Amino acid sequence: YQPFPVELLPDVVWQYVVDHSAAIGIDAAFIAVPMLPCLAALIGNSRQAFIKRGYTERSILWAVTIGDVSRGKTPGWMAATAPADAIEHALHQLMHQAKQTYQQQLQEFERGQRKTKPAKPENKQQLVVNDFTMETLIDIHSHNCKLLLSIDELAAWVHSMDQYRAGKGRDCENWLSIYNGGKIQVNRKTDGYRAYLPETCISVCGTM
Repeated sequence: YQPFPVELLPDVVWQYVVDHSAAIGIDAAFIAVPMLPCLAALIGNSRQAFIKRGYTERSILWAVTIGDVSRGKTPGWMAATAPADAIEHALHQLMHQAKQTYQQQLQEFERGQRKTKPAKPENKQQLVVNDFTMETLIDIHSHNCKLLLSIDELAAWVHSMDQYRAGKGRDCENWLSIYNGGKIQVNRKTDGYRAYLPETCISVCGTM
């Protein structure tokens, strides 16, 4: 077994991993490994690595920590994803505040205390996803260039693929395309629904 080279991480990340692994009493790898997709998701499509002319790589990392329950993989995953979860919580709070403000202004408009009807807020900012259909994912990703799929037990995510289509959908094929930052497309025969994204940037972390 080769220990995870935590010394290669940026200073602030290295310190975070060392401090939290010592506090929890687990191998640093159980925090460092899932933290890499978290960092990649925070970069998202905002930056690309130039490999050579005509070829770039987006910030996409998939990582899974594997181990017995007693090894501390879940506490490590929780520590690694805590900063991303904090951002997601802040975004949710902003959305909640925007809705409250809208409701208050709408009531004022209906009582004649405002001259103009307020615009309904469409705050679709999101960073972390863990429960969705492919159609929902496309909608979320179309408004957010930075996404992290974060699930403790990734086996549950794999088993959930095509659960609403009696196993006849294309979730698996779409995720294989997402792995390389490729396109995803959904077509429904029942109502003519069609959704399409020409490129994706979703990082994945979890445990098994």
